Amino acid sequence: MHQETYQARIKQENVRATLREIWQHSPISRSELASVLGISKSAITNIINTLMEEGIVQSVGSRQNGPGRASDLLCINDSFGYVVGVSISTIDTVVAISDYHTHVLYKKVISTPSDIQKSDLLELLTGYVREGLRVCDIPLDRVLGIGISVPSMVYASRGFATPIINLYDLPVGEAFWLAFQRPVHVNSLGMNTARAEKWLGNSEKLPSVACLDISRGIGLGLLIDGRVYTGGNGFAGTDVSHMSLLPNGPVCSCGRRGCWEKIGSLQILEGRAIEDVVAEADRGDGSAIEILDRIGIYTGMGIAKIIQIANPNKVVISGAIVKGREWVLNSALSTLKQCIWPHVYDTTEIGYSMLTESASLLGAILSVIETKIG
Repeated sequence: MHQETYQARIKQENVRATLREIWQHSPISRSELASVLGISKSAITNIINTLMEEGIVQSVGSRQNGPGRASDLLCINDSFGYVVGVSISTIDTVVAISDYHTHVLYKKVISTPSDIQKSDLLELLTGYVREGLRVCDIPLDRVLGIGISVPSMVYASRGFATPIINLYDLPVGEAFWLAFQRPVHVNSLGMNTARAEKWLGNSEKLPSVACLDISRGIGLGLLIDGRVYTGGNGFAGTDVSHMSLLPNGPVCSCGRRGCWEKIGSLQILEGRAIEDVVAEADRGDGSAIEILDRIGIYTGMGIAKIIQIANPNKVVISGAIVKGREWVLNSALSTLKQCIWPHVYDTTEIGYSMLTESASLLGAILSVIETKIG
């Protein structure tokens, strides 16, 4: 590698590391940045000057840490640019506009139509994006990018296929590019769920985390050493929904029997809201308790297989299943305990996501922000 190329790469990584540290830990001073990153104060000053000229970093006052001159404090300028986030799931689809710190400024939630045509869905979603930009008074040239979560495999960032909503090979990436001429990042719902947990959850220091999103379908994203693991062809975790847990079980929409999503997702509620089922269970309704218990049992079986293969330090569960609260989780843990070795069970943390916003939506937004700070 030529020396000039090597130095340029080091400088670029220093800029990204500086921006990442400011994004995660602002307000922060130049001297703190130099100490944390192991970069000279003069190099930090040059980087900060460039970032301030670009408008992405700003000064927010000063702090006196001892005798001598006070230190200027730096933070991200959230009005530097904005991000469009779209999360398409098998229950709800969400369109949002956020600032550079994932603060949602506009959000539109619709029930995902099961019988809508491809072109109609794309027109509907791009229309909501235009509405959001208009409501927030954000010109298109201030949009840094568009992040999209889809509930299945992603092919070359162009589309996805999912039998539940009958939209095979939807060219979602291409459609948003043609509509807005801004960078578009399409990822599976599971991978974006993992992305959200990486940046905004409490798992960033763990070597391995499995992030499950369970609604009418099931998505899996894996964090390995702080990075979203994509696999050989970018499909890691995307087919977990069709992992067979009951070989002689009911036929799934994919044609196989006993798939996890068929027997252990919110599909078994047959259109009822999980909140209603939980309310009935809380009142002692035996049928509701049995349904939630069944979801929990198959959740535990599915998690056991993931642990046996990937051995994550932690499994984080998000999605509509979280509304099932302890009814589902207790049953899942009881089943899991029976399926794996005691030592593995004792050393693997299992729990619901602590994120208050949809993980797949936040991950879609972060897929854009990550291009600068990742």
